[in-house]
Amino acid sequence: PQILQVGLESVELRVVEGVIDHRTKADCILDPGSAIISISENLVRRLCIPYDPEKQLVMQSANGQTDGTLGIIRNLAVDFSGITLYLQLHVVRNAPFDILLGRPFDVLTQAKAETFSDSSQDITIKCPNTGMVRTIPTRRRKKYRKEKLSAFVEEVPDEETPRPPIQEESFRA
Repeated sequence: PQILQVGLESVELRVVEGVIDHRTKADCILDPGSAIISISENLVRRLCIPYDPEKQLVMQSANGQTDGTLGIIRNLAVDFSGITLYLQLHVVRNAPFDILLGRPFDVLTQAKAETFSDSSQDITIKCPNTGMVRTIPTRRRKKYRKEKLSAFVEEVPDEETPRPPIQEESFRA
């Protein structure tokens, strides 16, 4: 008899680390199924980031439920492995994440994901301003702890700790 490979029932979400406003690290969930980039209200409050409450959206989830955003943060600097992007983030109340990187992230960075059979994933992004390209290994998402104000943030130390070199490659559009 032939042995068949079958799909898994579920696979954990993948995240990349972003440095928010040059001061705080946060886990950013990759979600190409989302039409927006979202940030939790808890993280916005913790970092005291101002937002425009007059630009609100009504979002519809996969199960058909609708919920409104609180507003938008315009041009927030978020650094991904040396590539600084200026993102438009919609503020979401009671979000089970810190940042969710939807399609606008993929479009801005011309993101390409490579997924492996062990469920690991690398994402290659291109800076729209400098042309710099980085391939960034993702990691499994940690369990979200609602009781914490923000479960995945960590202050960036004043002195950068040395990091292993990041793979650079020519970008094929």
